Amino acid sequence: MTPANQIPEKVKEIVKLKFKSMKVLLVDDMELNIMNNMMTLTRIGFSRSNLSSANNGLLAFQTAQKIVPDLIITDWNMPMTDGLTFVKTLRAYIAYKDIPIIMVTAEPDKNRADVEKYINGFLKKPYTVMDVENLIYSLVARKILAGGK
Repeated sequence: MTPANQIPEKVKEIVKLKFKSMKVLLVDDMELNIMNNMMTLTRIGFSRSNLSSANNGLLAFQTAQKIVPDLIITDWNMPMTDGLTFVKTLRAYIAYKDIPIIMVTAEPDKNRADVEKYINGFLKKPYTVMDVENLIYSLVARKILAGGK
């Protein structure tokens, strides 16, 4: 993946224009993680009014049905319905098959292979703002190049 500081400025400008209108769903049972991700996303150009959150996979699925997000960042380990169950359920519906999904985990024993066919990116906690930024720029740029909205 190309680091954000190596992406040509013109490409970053085009991708950033997309950020302003994108609806993002943040899923994590830790409110602090949601707040940190919201700050990161607004810092790189996302509109705060387009950011939604849920604290477990069940609520995330219900929220996704209401807002149909353009990007999802979800934790793996959560109560009630975990991130893996959430993304498996989501991907079973055609309306959600092309939404970029980033899975996050702090669990060293989580097997990435279990989730890879359901997600587009993976972040291992602790991660940096630059890690999030690089991954999002890459996913959104790929979606634009593929002709996605």
